[in-house]
Amino acid sequence: MMKRPGVNRQKHGIDLAEIEAVFYDPYAITIEDLEHDEERFVTIGQNHLERQHYEREAHHARTL
Repeated sequence: MMKRPGVNRQKHGIDLAEIEAVFYDPYAITIEDLEHDEERFVTIGQNHLERQHYEREAHHARTL
């Protein structure tokens, strides 16, 4: 589900375009987050504005 533009900026101080850019950082590091029961990953990288970010992401299986 996509959030309205600006909601992420209000809640976290960063917009989705800045977050997405981190995943294109050739020097970004992604590791498995072992602190949770579900499969999660942590990515640390830099965006096009040269701001460093720490992103957590969860992958959920979809049942068809």
